[in-house]
Amino acid sequence: MHLPDWMARLLRENAVRLDDRDYERDEAAINAMLAPYRGRRYLQRPPDPRVLDVVRLAALRDRLLDAYAYRWRQVEAVDEIIDALFAPVIQSDGTRFALGVSSIHLNDKGHSPDPRHRHDLNEFQRYYYITARSLRLGAFLTSYEEAVRLLGNVLPNWGFVARVTPANDTQIRLEQGRDYGAWISGSSIATLIVAAMLDLLANRPGEAAPWRAF
Repeated sequence: MHLPDWMARLLRENAVRLDDRDYERDEAAINAMLAPYRGRRYLQRPPDPRVLDVVRLAALRDRLLDAYAYRWRQVEAVDEIIDALFAPVIQSDGTRFALGVSSIHLNDKGHSPDPRHRHDLNEFQRYYYITARSLRLGAFLTSYEEAVRLLGNVLPNWGFVARVTPANDTQIRLEQGRDYGAWISGSSIATLIVAAMLDLLANRPGEAAPWRAF
């Protein structure tokens, strides 16, 4: 149906206003996340301020392995697991940003090196600062590759082994040298990898990589 010009113009103006408000809300959310760290520089890589909630991780593990929670796994599980692991802020378009750390070289005047000129490297000091980074979500509950990517980002020093029991159940266990987690069973390989990761973190949250991203 063809809309009158005045109605089409009004709809376009409303869409622009909504986009502006979304942008303002999104920017405010990221600014609020970064507010405690804005303007601060560190000579050493700062500790990751994010703290894992072990009760929440254990609950996610249990629900992930619950045979009756199939709709939750299909619709909500990925978002809830990402939120628990990375503590991101969510933008109006669904994009998630989490805290990250980066570095910059500055001299005593606060200037960074000019790539067009040669400088004395001793003139510049490396500083770390906390910033926001976008997360690239993947279908890690159904994709083996994405599950392995998530594991590598959250627990980079851990691998896993899989086995099939005499009852034809697939099981996954995380391993790091002679250290290992519990055997986890009851779902697909990808889901088991994530459940085993949640299980380990629920019991040993200090194993999580600092400044983890995805």
